[in-house]
Amino acid sequence: MGLDRPAGRRIGAGLHDGGGPEHRNFLDCVKSREKTYAHEGLGHRAASFAHIGTIAAKLGRKLKWDTKNDVFIGDDEANKMLSRPEREPWSMAKALA
Repeated sequence: MGLDRPAGRRIGAGLHDGGGPEHRNFLDCVKSREKTYAHEGLGHRAASFAHIGTIAAKLGRKLKWDTKNDVFIGDDEANKMLSRPEREPWSMAKALA
């Protein structure tokens, strides 16, 4: 079927069973305050790509993305889908204070 994985290894294995070395590296860096071996910008862009695709699929149209400002260009409806209302007691403002 074109799946390149070791025999007997199920699809998705590793996602919820401790993962690979990147998970250990992240946890070690949380404790030590060192930088992870993967640049945080890479993770941000990878996650953004998935969110952008999901929003475009839900709206059923092509969208233009401003990578500098992390917003859709000229599309208020799509920009409203970039976040959702926060619930007390959790808020980014409190977390960043």
